[in-house]
Amino acid sequence: GNYDGQSRPITEEELAFFEKRIRPLLADKCYECHSADADDVQGELLVDSRDTLRRGGTKGPAVVLGDVEQSLLVEAVSYENDEMQMPPDQKLSDTEIDDLKRWILMGAPDPRSTVTKYAGKQIDVDQAREFWSLQPIQNVVIPQVHDLAWPLNAVDRFVLASMEQHSLAPATDADKRALLRRATYDLIGLPPTPAEVDAFLADDSQDAYAKVVERLLGSPRYGERWGRHWLDVVRYADTAGDNSDYPIPQMHRYRDWVISAFNRDLPYDEFVRDQLAGDLRGGNTEAERRDRLIATGYLANSRRFGSRVVDYPQHLTIEDTIDNLGRSFLGLTLSCARCHDHKFDPITNRDYYGLYGIFHSTRYPWPGIELDKKQRDFVPLVEPESVQDAERKLRERLAEQQRLAEAVKTLKESLKKANPETKPAVEQELKKAEQQARAHRELPPPFETAYAVAESKTTEDVAIQLKGDPARPGDVVPRRFLTVLGGQQLTDPHASGRLQLAEWLLADDNPLPARVMVNRIWQHHFGNGLVPTPNNFGRQGKLPTHPELLDYLADRFRAEGWSIKAMHRTIMLSRTYRQSSLRDSQSVLQDPENQWLAGYPRRRLDAEAIR
Repeated sequence: GNYDGQSRPITEEELAFFEKRIRPLLADKCYECHSADADDVQGELLVDSRDTLRRGGTKGPAVVLGDVEQSLLVEAVSYENDEMQMPPDQKLSDTEIDDLKRWILMGAPDPRSTVTKYAGKQIDVDQAREFWSLQPIQNVVIPQVHDLAWPLNAVDRFVLASMEQHSLAPATDADKRALLRRATYDLIGLPPTPAEVDAFLADDSQDAYAKVVERLLGSPRYGERWGRHWLDVVRYADTAGDNSDYPIPQMHRYRDWVISAFNRDLPYDEFVRDQLAGDLRGGNTEAERRDRLIATGYLANSRRFGSRVVDYPQHLTIEDTIDNLGRSFLGLTLSCARCHDHKFDPITNRDYYGLYGIFHSTRYPWPGIELDKKQRDFVPLVEPESVQDAERKLRERLAEQQRLAEAVKTLKESLKKANPETKPAVEQELKKAEQQARAHRELPPPFETAYAVAESKTTEDVAIQLKGDPARPGDVVPRRFLTVLGGQQLTDPHASGRLQLAEWLLADDNPLPARVMVNRIWQHHFGNGLVPTPNNFGRQGKLPTHPELLDYLADRFRAEGWSIKAMHRTIMLSRTYRQSSLRDSQSVLQDPENQWLAGYPRRRLDAEAIR
């Protein structure tokens, strides 16, 4: 394969691996002697740019793409050569060496271009806001088109205007059977039944297709299908992953909440608030309060790193939360600002730790409690008064457990002294007592629980971690939002800041949440988003193919109360969506990627839809 980073585009996964594992490692362990900022560059080797790392120093190329054996960097960090051991003061961990090897085998994907002296570089926030994704959502004018007969709604006018600009014409309409199949797979992930096909083919009314869309949006299968799309975004799993891949009791409650939220068309802004701070929102009914608490399973589901309770690396779980929050809700790679200001996007190192303090002030489920049958540290799903009542019952239960344990102990003593005649009876009693004690220990908790988060007992701002190392604290940063999106600061020091974060994120002047979610909906209807990089709306992401259409949809999304089902209707009732996937040869020749949508994009069925 072609490993040249300049000619082969770096995938999103490769970029994430580099930014999370490789850049911080090079910065922390190598830059002191091998960067443009070093006072005395050793061996004429610079590792702070792609080109200089590949060119190498006096001994030759440090990295040979795809070849671990020939890469001098691996030889040096592995301490294989007595005359070349880097870093000289302490060998890298096995995990760090494995990360470097894995990166080289990938082809050493590296977004860095030229050597730049980084010290003193300031992010110009006003200039940064000129970038397309950070500009306010425009109240766009629906464009004029030549072919007035083709469009059925505004979406079609935007798409047709782009087609005409590129001398393309729409494909013919899909036949009814193909359209029904497309809509059914899209909305519920299952094929239409023979009876549904017959009914649709026999229905000649003008709104026959609109009725199908409504029927599918009303199906319980809809929430299961579209809930899964969201669960993929937020990296849902009901096991802990990593090296302790045990099941997580109660995690299914969050999954079921997501499915229900899609089925009842919970407005997307409420959907976001509940996942970030549902436990702090209360509710008009007991059911609503419980649901909102369960929704914070989004945060509780942040990646676990083993199950050791002593010295658990909590910073890794918080880093995972921030990384996913940035990609899911904002389309930004926040984790690139963990060790230093973001190299491409206007996110500072201080911004990162302003957010970090919010999650540092949040109590996550303690690692390892997933294995505890009593689930003592899970968040109770009942009202505080009910918790007090349950705690009273728990005290009574503990006293009973103590009594049973004493009974077992006494019977064991009796067994030692028993004569042959009484021994079988005592053994029988002991067996019964042990069974009772075991059954009592394994009783479920006296109230229902959720795998969720809560406010920490201590809420506090945190120090910057120099070069991303928790053992090297720098300045303390107040909890706040990203400077480029307003930089609002937390006013209540006794709160974690999650509730405020949800409001800052959804503020009218933040254009990202609406654009990002609308793009995700479009992506699952057409195979690609209007922005082809759905998790990256920054400078390393791709530009929108139809920027005015994206803003029209984002503006409409907010105006229609953040309704996801309304957005489905807008997209699916368009003629753009109803086109045949058979494109004429001229269209294929001019637009091989079909980015101007002169025909419905062909795409594979995903795994879940194949039965």
